[in-house]
Amino acid sequence: MYKKLLAVAVLAAVGATAVPAVFAQDNIQPADQNALNQPLPNAKGGWYIDLGAGAAMSGISNGYKGTSYAGSLSGGYLFPVSPDLSVGPELGYVYLGHQTPGIGYGNNYRSGGNYVNGRDGEARSRGITFGANLRLNLTPGWYMTLHGGLYDAHGEGLNTITEAPSVVRFNNNLGYYIGVGTGWDISRHWSVGATADYYRVSNGGTGSNNPKTYALDTEVFGVKGEYRF
Repeated sequence: MYKKLLAVAVLAAVGATAVPAVFAQDNIQPADQNALNQPLPNAKGGWYIDLGAGAAMSGISNGYKGTSYAGSLSGGYLFPVSPDLSVGPELGYVYLGHQTPGIGYGNNYRSGGNYVNGRDGEARSRGITFGANLRLNLTPGWYMTLHGGLYDAHGEGLNTITEAPSVVRFNNNLGYYIGVGTGWDISRHWSVGATADYYRVSNGGTGSNNPKTYALDTEVFGVKGEYRF
């Protein structure tokens, strides 16, 4: 009942002010007219959730080859800091697929005395991401994003001893991620876009003789959909 009475009161107020407002248009001063002509803010704010999918390339510098599929789920909150710019924290989970070792790298693993039955030497990585997201609306519909932060990776892969590699399993490998994207707001709540991300999944450089050292940095190129609440 309260909401109905409030709606009636608002309609009555609008009706009562509509006619005077029409005649008042002729009396608007230049400064007031400029204020009326100012564009509406483009920056988006509030809670959102993203779902992404793409192609991943892991450990290219360390003997892996080809691509695999990757997926991500993240969410966060954006605070508008200017008419076109918003920033905020984000939390997510990524799966970076499984990468096959190159022919020479894989042959060295199978013939080097460190082969484990049932372990094919593929690079695998997954884990939680936590960082910050920056979004810039270039037009009311078109936007660009920049995000980055920490990546807590779990997985396995061959170490960097390329002559006779062995499988290394890792948990809580604290690296980082950074990425850029662009997209289009197709409605008030929905957006679609393209992204490029880099995930640091290493505990040392390539060519190391330490059997526990791995270099499985991953690049992901994909698409994503976003829903804003």
